[in-house]
Amino acid sequence: EPLFRSARWLAYRIYSRLRMIPLRTKWGSRTPKTSIKGVIHIRIQQRNGRKTLTTVQGISDAYDKKKLAKYAKKEFACNGTVVMHPEYGEVLQFQGDQRNHIARFLLQIGLAAEEQIKMHGF
Repeated sequence: EPLFRSARWLAYRIYSRLRMIPLRTKWGSRTPKTSIKGVIHIRIQQRNGRKTLTTVQGISDAYDKKKLAKYAKKEFACNGTVVMHPEYGEVLQFQGDQRNHIARFLLQIGLAAEEQIKMHGF
């Protein structure tokens, strides 16, 4: 079952700086065309009590992270923001344990391949 009604439409909306993401080749095969060469790290951090925070690091600067956060927040019904980390640059933060949701979201819109996503924690 698709996470979004139109993953292709969402990918076009998010990738706004350089060029659109071609989710299909001219022959129609579905291969993610990513500009991410490294690994995307999805981590969970324990706050106080049962509260947790999910962080996503390693998304290319070519993508508008604020738009990514906006659509993810709406889809997962959680709050989130983009913070500037001194070592890692811009990092997405979401309330709660959203690791599986974020991984599926990135795969669905074609932002990363499965081998590029690393989940950490618990």
